[in-house]
Formats: sequence, structure tokens, C-alpha cells
Amino acid sequence: MTMEPRSRRACLIALGALGAGVLGAGLAPPAWALSVMPMNVANVLVLTLNGKLIIGEGEFALRQAVQQALNSGAQRIVVDLRGVTAIDSTGVGELVSSYTTATNRGARMVLANLPTRINDVLHITQLITVFDVYDSVDAAVGALRT
Repeated sequence: MTMEPRSRRACLIALGALGAGVLGAGLAPPAWALSVMPMNVANVLVLTLNGKLIIGEGEFALRQAVQQALNSGAQRIVVDLRGVTAIDSTGVGELVSSYTTATNRGARMVLANLPTRINDVLHITQLITVFDVYDSVDAAVGALRT
């Protein structure tokens, strides 16, 4: 049985969201997939994103990672965007949705390491005023620990 390209891509995106599980199995997500690598730093969950946060390629990975974090009891989340190479309106929408979900569940979610393009998009859309944004993961973790 052969899978349609879209189905195969969706599976690989979901696998990319599992982060260490995929890499631990010796598999790397394809270049177009968004990978999300979770890491605990001083009781703050850091989600490091790498790849494209665009429709059909990354929004599900981010959504799943944030949902899993919240379901696991995470109350402080840093989304490290340094490795995001592209973002579109769907990706921006997922950032807002993830932020709203976290806030509604009593958690704090902040952004760190915004690439210039994402910073520009958030300024143009005035969403920069919605998020707490930090220049580094260390600064974000420090702010969440206070």
C-alpha cells in the first residue's frame, strides 16, 4: 500500500513533533517539516522549533507540542523560534492560538530568539504587543522564573 504524498507529509510532521523520539530512532524529519524539540530548563519547558511554520507543514507540530506540554502540567513555556526559516498567516495564527490556549489553561507562554522576518511580521500585524518576547532563551527562562 502506498501513501499519498500529503498523508506521508502529515505523518512526518507528526513525527517531527515528537522530537527526541524521532531523532532517537535514527530518523530525521525532512527539511520541509517543522521539528519541535522539548527541553526542561530550570522547571521551564523550552520548545525549540526548526523548519517552516507554514500551512500544512508546521502548524500541527506546534499545536501538538503545546497541547502535550499543557497536558503534562507545564505552566511556563518558552517557544524558541531561532530555527524557524519561514512563517505565514497560518503559522502566526498557530502562535496566537497556542498562546491563547496556554493562557486559558493558566500557563504562561513567551517567545524567544525571533528571526528578523518573524519579528517584522509580528510588528506589522501589531501582535508583538500580545506576546512577551525575549532576545534569548536564558532571558525568557529568567523572566518566567520570577
